[in-house]
Amino acid sequence: MVNKDSVFRLASCTKIVTVLCALILVSQFQLSLDDPEVVERVLSELWTLDIITEKGEEQKEGNVREKAVPRARINVQNKTKGQDSTTYQSNAMDQNNTTDRSNTTSQNNIEVHSLSTKPNHTTPQPTTSVPFLSAPSRPKSPKSAPPFLLKNRTNPITLRHLLTHTSGVGYDILSPLLKAWRHGRDEIPCALTAPLLKAIATSLVFEPGEGWGYGAGLDWVGILVGRVSGLSLQNFIATYILTPLGIPKNSIGFHKDSLQGPIVPTALRSEFLVPYVDPGVQAGAERDERGGGGLYASPDSFIRILHDLIREEPVLLPPDLRDMLFAPELPEGSAPLQALRESPLLRPYIKQMGLEPEALNHSLGGIYITQDCEDIKYSAEGKGFKAIEGLKGTVMWDGAFNCRWIANREKGVVGVYASSLLPVNDEVSQEVMGAWVREVLERAGRMRGEGK
Repeated sequence: MVNKDSVFRLASCTKIVTVLCALILVSQFQLSLDDPEVVERVLSELWTLDIITEKGEEQKEGNVREKAVPRARINVQNKTKGQDSTTYQSNAMDQNNTTDRSNTTSQNNIEVHSLSTKPNHTTPQPTTSVPFLSAPSRPKSPKSAPPFLLKNRTNPITLRHLLTHTSGVGYDILSPLLKAWRHGRDEIPCALTAPLLKAIATSLVFEPGEGWGYGAGLDWVGILVGRVSGLSLQNFIATYILTPLGIPKNSIGFHKDSLQGPIVPTALRSEFLVPYVDPGVQAGAERDERGGGGLYASPDSFIRILHDLIREEPVLLPPDLRDMLFAPELPEGSAPLQALRESPLLRPYIKQMGLEPEALNHSLGGIYITQDCEDIKYSAEGKGFKAIEGLKGTVMWDGAFNCRWIANREKGVVGVYASSLLPVNDEVSQEVMGAWVREVLERAGRMRGEGK
């Protein structure tokens, strides 16, 4: 029997907890939102990453910092004794290769050694393939991968960039360029299954601050929190979030064996609801305590964290930092805001709530709704959906298992929609979540004497 004490996998709803961890360190003057020095000093693996761009992009205005990456004949060698080397054409260069790069511009033959042996094929497979969460297959021939170039990054990376998905950090399971980058290294996309640094230390997909793209920024923030504080992310959450709020430590965490309460199993909707077999996604998140996704929590404990965000005098953050969770971060007319509004990942928000893309922005905490329904038109994407009243000022985020949190400080309401169902963006779940948001906000409005 599922109840408020049942434990759910939060997936990307984990991100708001990691955001709070980082902002707590900002309030303690151990981190800065806009000083890149701490990122350079603490996250050296991130600071040294190249930028990947599709071949031909270097000819566009402003893109003149191309790194010399010739079309190379790469000899990929596994270290397993007795295996033959495989040779193929690629534009890829192993950015972790120890070869002196100063000599590569005049060479047409670059030997790159694979960082790993062939993937283990014994990983359990899901009952039915689920995008983003199924075990990856061997890459197709790198000859079919789109050609790309690598160039040096010139813009600094800040904590604010990482919190708002404007850092250029991507997910190799979503980005065609990063899939090609993996193929060029004879690797498979592994953002959700590999050990953390291997999973997220890919090339950036744009200059920091010059675009918007959903990626592993909050995973990097989780590492940052751990290295600066000297605590594991789990222990930081327990010390600086759960204890001050009086939340039991065994009701939220990365390690399911330490949690009290029944863990809700994940189901997969195909023709019927069937059990889902995890291909190692959650095991990796538990092992690495990933800030971008991996927490387990009971709805009751999670909503108590969110409730602190709307208090007049919050416990976790000073009011000025808390208020930044309820304010748009991306300037109107900016390239990052345009990229966010054009992102296909946000179409479910538009469709469910009858929004125009112009109503979307991003705060430090998640997607931020800037306009009420009377200020916007019904969206063509939202045909068949009635626009939801009272959305202005709402910040929200979803998790892969069709779960969602929302918070609206002006209306004094927070909510958690807990689910453990796949596939991602399940159509039935999306419709129900939209109706749930409507009910929560309209009920809050009625309690405040607004609307009907």
